[in-house]
Amino acid sequence: MSRQRRTLGVILAAGRSSRFGSADKLTADLSGRHLASYAENAMRSCDLDLRAVVTGPESTIKIEGFTSLTVLEGSLQGASVARAAEFATEVAATHLLITLADMPFVEPGTLSSLLSITDDQATASTDGTRRMPPACFPPSDFQSLSNARGDAGARPILKTLPSEQLVHVPAWQLHDVDTQADLARAAEIIVEQSLA
Repeated sequence: MSRQRRTLGVILAAGRSSRFGSADKLTADLSGRHLASYAENAMRSCDLDLRAVVTGPESTIKIEGFTSLTVLEGSLQGASVARAAEFATEVAATHLLITLADMPFVEPGTLSSLLSITDDQATASTDGTRRMPPACFPPSDFQSLSNARGDAGARPILKTLPSEQLVHVPAWQLHDVDTQADLARAAEIIVEQSLA
């Protein structure tokens, strides 16, 4: 008997933004909106059973309708991935969809594609060069993800995926904001792609 589908989407928002400066990166203004709101809207537009957000202990990010998960090691992506996987196990998820709060151009269609091809193997996004989030994982990966440490996160799983488990997107959709220059580039992308 097949397991009933139960999809969980998690936004990772626990980084300390050390390269961004003293300001809170995720509440920085991007075309009149907080940076993190773009990932939030993409997750809300995707057909998911559950949604959660992983934050650090001093985070001001609160997203209505998303379960708040806290990690103490806010600067390390591995800790955030581990917390997401632990929660996925707790709620008996069949799909764990992970995206990053500092990636404003991920489209709901990409998230849906990742969900649709995730079965016994994980899926990841690629621009033809990089393999990266957003990514989606089956329960068979949850234990490995729960043991994630440091900044590697889910990279050990993503680098072994065959090509059919990759969703190809334009490079600009995988733009992430780590620095003030990255934020300025994101504003340029909005104009270039007529996203405003």
